[in-house]
Parts: sequence; structure tokens; C-alpha cells
Amino acid sequence: MFKTLLYELLKFFNLLYIAYRIRYFFTNKFKYPIIIENIDFYQYKEKISQASLPDIGDKSWIKKLKIFHKNLKINGFDNFLLDPVILDTMFVRDNSFTKREVDYLKSLNLDLKLLNENNIGNPILSKFLKNSSANLIHHATHYEKFLEFSDFNKFDHIFEFGGGYGSMARYIANRTPTLKQYSIYDLELFTILQEFYLKNLFKDTHIKFEFLSNYKDLILKNDFEKSLFISTWALSETPYELRVRFEKYILKFNFILIAFQKSVSDYNNLEYFNKLFSDKKYNKNLFEIPYYKNNYYLFCKKK
Repeated sequence: MFKTLLYELLKFFNLLYIAYRIRYFFTNKFKYPIIIENIDFYQYKEKISQASLPDIGDKSWIKKLKIFHKNLKINGFDNFLLDPVILDTMFVRDNSFTKREVDYLKSLNLDLKLLNENNIGNPILSKFLKNSSANLIHHATHYEKFLEFSDFNKFDHIFEFGGGYGSMARYIANRTPTLKQYSIYDLELFTILQEFYLKNLFKDTHIKFEFLSNYKDLILKNDFEKSLFISTWALSETPYELRVRFEKYILKFNFILIAFQKSVSDYNNLEYFNKLFSDKKYNKNLFEIPYYKNNYYLFCKKK
């Protein structure tokens, strides 16, 4: 109760960013298994300054975007994963299900080097897997759960709707040796962040990373046989009008990985996604995430 009250007070007086920086300076000693020399932020400074922000949508989200945009212009990318907006919206920290996800991933006999964090953005590491973060563990769990269903990991093209800062793309690109192209559709501000993050991580790669912020820039390929569409919560939080524009595109993919909230602003996502994939073209597995009430996985593959 006290922590919640303190959090809201700091947030109200715009002191949350300073509080986070002080807290993590004194309480965390970060040790990263992969140390990467970042591409100079100044190459991206002009892009960040000119990035357009949406003026229509959820008012609280637009407000957060403006704060994050301002912080990036002032502070650069060195500690962007400690920014309050990122920590509030797209960076999972250790919680009640992190150990459960770690145990699940270990049970798969994965190469745990896939879960090694790096120093880009200064991510918070997990106490349950010392070289990783709860966020990377969370993203890896989504993909591995999907692979259990699909029994296929030879994708050549992956399209992600709403890619955060690029963490999911990072894990899948390292996990999928056949991958040729990874496309992300997002707000312009985040496509710049994703480009910075992924181009730092994959300096020498055969994978083509594509960053899109305008629906008109989508190029519909003809071969979707080895393609996967991904959206973890982003699509379920998107205004209905934009979803409808993407529906025909989504339904071209042979494989689908979606995670979503049951409802957002009284909009019934469970009903929406059930209906969208209701025909007989797909084998479908739709189920509530056991440790995440009212949140669901939807996995599909064409028959």
C-alpha cells in the first residue's frame, strides 16, 4: 500500500524518472555477459527529434509517449531501459511468474546463452537467472510456447505488429537460423528505437530488418508458407479501425502468434480474435495464460 502511494505521488510530481535513476544507481550492480559498443547515438538524434507522435488515441498513452520522447532527446539511449515509461509499459521485471518461466525454459534444454542480456539501454537483470532479464525470459517463453504448438522453426520471414524496443525480435533472430527477414510495424518513435537496438546487436548478419510506421509502406509478398505473424498485446490494444486494415494481411500468414488481454476499454478481444480465426483454414489453440488471469495466447497454423 505504501509503495503504491509513493509511486503515485512521484508520478504526480513528475519525479518518477529521477527516483528510478537514484534507486537503480544505489541498489543494482549490473553485470552483463555480452558487452556491446553502441553505435553512436548522435546518428539517431535527428531522427528522434523529428519523429512524429500520434495525436489520436488513448490520452494517457499519448502523454507517456511525449514524456519518453522528451527524455530520449535529452538523455540519449544509454539508459533508455530505465526510463519510467519503458518500465511501466514494455519492460517486465521480476514478478510472481518469472521463476515459473525460467523453470519452463530450463526444462526445454535450451542453450541458455540465448537468454544472455547485453548492456544496450542498461536493462535490469533477473535474480532468477543472473545473466538474463525478466523481460527477455518473458519473450522467450512466448516463442517457445508457440513452437510447442507449431512444431516448426524454419521461418524465413517474421512480421511483428508492435515490437517494443526489439527484445522479441532479438530472441527470435538468435533462435531461428533460417530467418531471412524480420519486419516490425510500430509508431515511428519506436521503429527508431528498434533500429538502434537491433543494428547494435546484429552488426554482421544475413537477416534483413525492416522497420515500418506507415501502413502504405507494407509490401505484400506472395509466399507466406514459412512466415509468422506476431503481436504480443499490441494488436489487442490497437484501435479497431487499424486492426480492420490489417486483418486481410494477417490472414495471409501460415503461422500466427498473438497474446492479448481479454478486454481493453470495454472492447471484447476474446470475442474479436475468436471470430477473426473462426473459419476452417487454421488449426487454432486459444487458451488463458495460467499465471496471467484474463490474458490469452492464440496460436494458429494453416491446415
